[in-house]
Amino acid sequence: MTRIDDLHSRLMAAFDMDGLEIPVVFVKIYSRDDDIPAAVRDCYSDEESVMSCRFARHAARGHQVLLTIDNVGCVAAAISLGLVDQNRAEPLDGNRVYTCVMHERKDLAPDWTPPSPLDFTEGRVYACQ
Repeated sequence: MTRIDDLHSRLMAAFDMDGLEIPVVFVKIYSRDDDIPAAVRDCYSDEESVMSCRFARHAARGHQVLLTIDNVGCVAAAISLGLVDQNRAEPLDGNRVYTCVMHERKDLAPDWTPPSPLDFTEGRVYACQ
């Protein structure tokens, strides 16, 4: 039994609830200078930006996903995974699924710009103004 299997078993035992299932998703974080194995690089897609809920769902089903600053679709996920500084005042470059949805669902001024990581950090995105 691996250490993570042991920890998951202990977590489930602590809940002491028959039939409770908590899917497990494993995340491996590579530093900028790390040599990423070819098998991991093969899991990268730049055809769409991937939101954290989507990559977690893929991972829970056994699919591997390589998430980078270039294809992360959710700014909050980019912050929580350490892909971007939470105090960055400029929006992330490129189209992001999450901010595209925001833009499509709101009657915005023509000069609308996506929120920055700092906008998320300070609560301007999810909080009512």
